[in-house]
Amino acid sequence: MTPSLDASNTMTDYTSFFTFEGGDIKVIATFKGQRIVGKVNSQCMVAASPVWKKFIFPPWLSLSQPPSQQSDVEGIFDGIGGMQITSTPLPEPQKIDCSEDDGHALLVLLRIAHFRFEGVPTSLTTDTMLNVALLCEQYLCRNLVLPWTSKWLTNATTRSTFGWPEPWLYIAHTFGDAKLLEHVARKVVMEAEFPSDGELTVRRHGGGSRELQEPLPSGLLESIEEVRQDTIKALLAVVYRHIDQFGGLEQRPCQRGSIECGVCKYQRLILHLRSLGIFPRCETYEGGLEKFSKIVAKIGDLLWYDHTNKIGQHYAGRGNTGDYHEVCFKGTYASEV
Repeated sequence: MTPSLDASNTMTDYTSFFTFEGGDIKVIATFKGQRIVGKVNSQCMVAASPVWKKFIFPPWLSLSQPPSQQSDVEGIFDGIGGMQITSTPLPEPQKIDCSEDDGHALLVLLRIAHFRFEGVPTSLTTDTMLNVALLCEQYLCRNLVLPWTSKWLTNATTRSTFGWPEPWLYIAHTFGDAKLLEHVARKVVMEAEFPSDGELTVRRHGGGSRELQEPLPSGLLESIEEVRQDTIKALLAVVYRHIDQFGGLEQRPCQRGSIECGVCKYQRLILHLRSLGIFPRCETYEGGLEKFSKIVAKIGDLLWYDHTNKIGQHYAGRGNTGDYHEVCFKGTYASEV
């Protein structure tokens, strides 16, 4: 019977957890704060991971001799020189030291490698799943766990929405879940803040923020920052392009022929942009992209805001107070955003 991963903390000896049938190599593990010395099957370990294979069969060890072979000093007679040459085989590997690995995650991999499938959990905590992913990368054995990942990732989209994003970025990347990776990465791009004097800061649903933490898939942070910055620049370009339609020879005319229409809208727009910290013109924004996108979208309201009453009352006699100016200077702002 396979011991349960949820065994009580009252147990004092977990050696049986890490002892497998046909075990011929010692494995050192750390489980629930205890140092465990178990035994694993070398052939199962070799088949499961190329890294474990190198531990058991180091490149400098003669492959002609299995590690379990015990032999005395061999005598080889050189018939030409009459000299007897002696050679001593390299020592057998005595152990695999995995004491730095997370014990729960290591046990999951060992049970799969030794075909102890009844002891493999169908669900994992986020921390354990992350540690399994880390060990899969460390030991180059991602394929070993693929039959279980779909079960482990059940409701992962919902779980990732309410937790910190970094573990799920790594989990999705390691287990090859492209949809989950896109979902979490998009969330980071939209919600992360990037203050000029600090690191990229992420938020968690329900409150709390922190700097983006390792581990992260290689190159992902750079990609997130690049997409975020490119999107901000593109949105700012839309805003500034529509500011440029006011004044000069290329100014789009008011639909009602009112000079005051453009003046009023331009003043309101510039004041609003100044309050947001994006005027005078800039190329970046420190806050979250999702918040910034909503701000930029709302700027459009100022471009087609109905100013008829203000224009008519402030500039008496210069227009019909019943005129509507909601289409003036509207252009293609909404579609561009």
